[in-house]
Amino acid sequence: MRALVLGPIEVWVGDKQVSLGGPKPRTLLAALLLQPRQVVPVERLIDLIWDESPPQTAGALVHTYVSSLRRAVRGRRTSSTG
Repeated sequence: MRALVLGPIEVWVGDKQVSLGGPKPRTLLAALLLQPRQVVPVERLIDLIWDESPPQTAGALVHTYVSSLRRAVRGRRTSSTG
């Protein structure tokens, strides 16, 4: 797996680009990739994704974005290998 964060945020598995969704999941991924092997508090992720006015459901949305990113990468790995 290869992740690109300078320029458009992209993830590639082999020669296939992984669909990451819209700008908010991409921002989340970039924030996590820029702090490898570190816990990033949900509150920090909310601040990065929504700037000044996050919705009341922001915490749940962060969990949803993480889950969808995991599925996207896992699905691409499965289909690439097998």
